[in-house]
Amino acid sequence: MTAGAPPPWAEAKQHEQHFSLITGANSGVGLAIGQRLVDDFLNTRSPSSHLVVVVTTRSVAKSRATLLALRKHLEATVSSPKISTRLSGCLDAPYRPVSALRRVHLLSIQLDLCDLENIYGLADTLVNGVISNPPEIPATKYSYPPYSAVRLSRIDSVILNAGIGGWTSLDWFGMVRMLCRSGLTETTTFPDYKISAVGKTTRGLKTRPTGADPASGKTVLGEVFMANVFGHYVFAHEILPLLTRMDGSDDVTPRHARIIWQSSIEAMGYHLDPSDLQGLKAREPYESTKRLTDVLALTSNLPSVQRRCQSYFAPPPRADGSRVRPVKMYVAHPGIVVTTIFPLHWFLMFWYRFIMYVVRWVGSPWHTVVGYAAAVASVWLALESDSILDETRADRSKWGSACDRMGIDCCKRTEVMGWGWEGKVQDSTNETDREKRRILRRDLGRWSGSKDVTKEKLQEFKVLGADCWSEMESLRLEWDARVKGA
Repeated sequence: MTAGAPPPWAEAKQHEQHFSLITGANSGVGLAIGQRLVDDFLNTRSPSSHLVVVVTTRSVAKSRATLLALRKHLEATVSSPKISTRLSGCLDAPYRPVSALRRVHLLSIQLDLCDLENIYGLADTLVNGVISNPPEIPATKYSYPPYSAVRLSRIDSVILNAGIGGWTSLDWFGMVRMLCRSGLTETTTFPDYKISAVGKTTRGLKTRPTGADPASGKTVLGEVFMANVFGHYVFAHEILPLLTRMDGSDDVTPRHARIIWQSSIEAMGYHLDPSDLQGLKAREPYESTKRLTDVLALTSNLPSVQRRCQSYFAPPPRADGSRVRPVKMYVAHPGIVVTTIFPLHWFLMFWYRFIMYVVRWVGSPWHTVVGYAAAVASVWLALESDSILDETRADRSKWGSACDRMGIDCCKRTEVMGWGWEGKVQDSTNETDREKRRILRRDLGRWSGSKDVTKEKLQEFKVLGADCWSEMESLRLEWDARVKGA
């Protein structure tokens, strides 16, 4: 496509277009989310619908590699018997793989979540400018449009997946102790023996002089906090004009755009210190950020918290004065998946992967092991209909990717310490008929130290949510003034 020309998806009706943005999609779970998004879209949507996937990486080289991997996956998908059989029954003419391929549009842009200038700059480009794919993407079986100077009209779902672990090594003796104390399944699901670098920081504005002593904390942010939470938090706010819907625009689906946070099953209540939101003193900064993610997402729609987060969700006023529908936040986690986020020697990685399969075989629902299975929860939240998400009150739960012994995956509600499964007082026996399936049972895969949520604990969680939102908004406004005012 050439600059100024309408994009290929313009031929489709508004309700048959879907725009998704995925951060950190060059490998692991992020890449798998992109692959699964393509597959599930083609498996569930009409033959006239179009999918636009924008993935972010940290460099042009990684964008090329990611687009190449996604294109190869797309080509395999459209040629698969499953897709051809499904679409053949929906078409008057014979099925042609290239027709399905032309309905999926893949773009990649560069985003550094540890650099606020880059975050603000890219968000401005997405909202007010145009984006282009990098040149010289290696050729595959099919030819693709260059996707140059593409202007996005909206984003329906943004999956905040990118992040870092911050771990440096393992406490091997601690691992043995936990194995003897808690058994193999819990040792590989809720590990307490990972060693992290404590107090690591990064400059929020990397290309400008500090203007202050870095030790004062005025120009730096916690590195893991920045990469996992704050960078995403700022980015999602800055692209709100693409996420908002005008009240009355019933031809656009979903009715409410979705911000989907990628959390972790390992996040516990004791990991987050409200007085150290950036985790600068935390021995487990990764888990601290994931607990913060849970708190922010699960309390974002609570009436008692709305006053604290109102400024975050308020889009710029429209010239015509029309009202807009609010964005909805959801939270997912990938289960236990083997990726390179943890630094292990290849020999240890081989045995780690083997043990993960063993734990799945003995009955753990959380050991998805591979990225494709780990992506099921995030993709479900991105593509499922508004009616199903509303009926299941999906914004009130943390959704985990789970699978059975045979690797058949599904979405499973996950208990959150102080919140429970749905933000109400209930125990593990309060299950729907669907949740009585063995793999979906609430007591299956539950941490041994879990306690049923009480009214008092639930109130404490809501207060924590309000406090975290206040602190995050204060921090965002402080850095917003620093970036835009400097």
